[in-house]
Order: sequence, then C-alpha cells, then structure tokens
Amino acid sequence: MSDVYLNAMRYQINGKKIPLSFREKYDLRPLPPNFYSTSAILVAKELLGKYFYSQKDYSLGRIVETEAYPGDDPINHGLKGKTEKNSAMFLPPGNCYIYYVYYKNLCFNISAEREGTPSVVLIRAIEPLEGIDILSKNRKQKNLKNLTNGPSKFCQAFGITILDNGKELTRTFFRIYKGKKDDFEIIRTSRIGVEEVNPKQYRFYIKDNPFVSSTPTV
Repeated sequence: MSDVYLNAMRYQINGKKIPLSFREKYDLRPLPPNFYSTSAILVAKELLGKYFYSQKDYSLGRIVETEAYPGDDPINHGLKGKTEKNSAMFLPPGNCYIYYVYYKNLCFNISAEREGTPSVVLIRAIEPLEGIDILSKNRKQKNLKNLTNGPSKFCQAFGITILDNGKELTRTFFRIYKGKKDDFEIIRTSRIGVEEVNPKQYRFYIKDNPFVSSTPTV
C-alpha cells in the first residue's frame, strides 16, 4: 500500500473521513502505535491536550483532565484479579474499559502499560470545541461549561456507550489525536472521591482550564 493511502486511512473511521476542516484547524495527527504502552501515570499526563473525536456526531474536544489507575493501586478494579466485569482492563494497551457508576453513569478508560496488567487511565473532562450543538442535545444541557466537565458528562455528550467496552480504540467510532498544542501547565493532585483510600497524586489537569471537573484537591 502507498504511503498516501495509509495516511488517508488514519483519518477514516468506519469508512468515513474526519472533516478536513477539523484536521487543518487543529493539525490533527495520529498518535504513535506505542503511545499507551507505558505507565498509566505517564499516559494520563501525555493525554492532556490531545483531541478526542467522535465520528457518530462529528464532535471534537480537547482532553483537559485525567486520572491514572496503576495495576498496583489499592482501589484498582482489577487488583484482585480478572473477572468478566473487569476483563477489559487486562487487554493490550489502547483498549476501552467502560463501566457503570451507580448503574446509570458511564466512565471511559483506556488500558495502558502492557497486556495482563490492569493499568488504565480515566478521562475526566473535555473542553468542547466542535459539534457543540449536538453535545448540548445529547446532554440536554445548554451551559457550555457544564457539558463535558466530568467523566459521565463527557461520555453522555460524545455518545459513548457500554457497547464499546473491551474494544480497541481503532475499532470504535471515536479516536484520540495529537495536534495543535498551546502551552499549558499541568497540575497534579490526588484523585477525586478516593483520597482517603489512596491519597497518591494520580490526577492531572490543565491549569486554569474552565472545563476541569472540580475544585482542585490538596
């Protein structure tokens, strides 16, 4: 296959091309194949500023907040071993681990490090950039800052469902790209809601970004 053909395929999802206007405006480029093949902590930091695109609704946002869940974390879902429910955590790097919170809200994670190790990264918040009308309709929310400033809000806005649990990112209707990057400072804190169990600073977010999910923890 020619290099031109292979490059074009990188910008297709289920046979449909990402709008050229998006690619040019944000300088979208595929992540390297080994991007997720490192520690969850490093992947969580490196995902900040990357672009999340959904082919379902032609919507795009920038990742502004993440949390790392290494395999040895005492609150890691896979710490006690592989089960039917958490099996996606043990897949090779770059697979989706999606689960319900309180039986109705979803959280979207990406497997990291290596196959067999339940290390994942949670995407906590997104800065909405394109397709905002559709994101608002999906969320039934008109307040821009409240569209995607939380893990379940982000999933609802971008149409992520439990059906993508266990799939490779390359086999879903969404993609994550590197692209145009503004200079920003990364803040590192403890994770929201689990500080008492494990206070380690595994949460990362872009300083002063208005779409971060919550007031920083100490």
